[in-house]
Amino acid sequence: MNVDPLAPRYTQPDVLRITGLKPTVLQTWINRRAIELAEQNPGTGRKRLYSENDVVKLAIMRRLSDLS
Repeated sequence: MNVDPLAPRYTQPDVLRITGLKPTVLQTWINRRAIELAEQNPGTGRKRLYSENDVVKLAIMRRLSDLS
């Protein structure tokens, strides 16, 4: 079975747990469009979902910001 890494499936709590980011940092990066998500604005009443690629990008960004 081939899994699409671009298919959004991780919730924000999942992303925070995996990457170790704080919610405020994640939201700031999203608001400033520091990262282009697979699904940027899901719409009213829908939770934003993150793809596997989004999670990897966020983890790399966190690691780089920790180095500075």
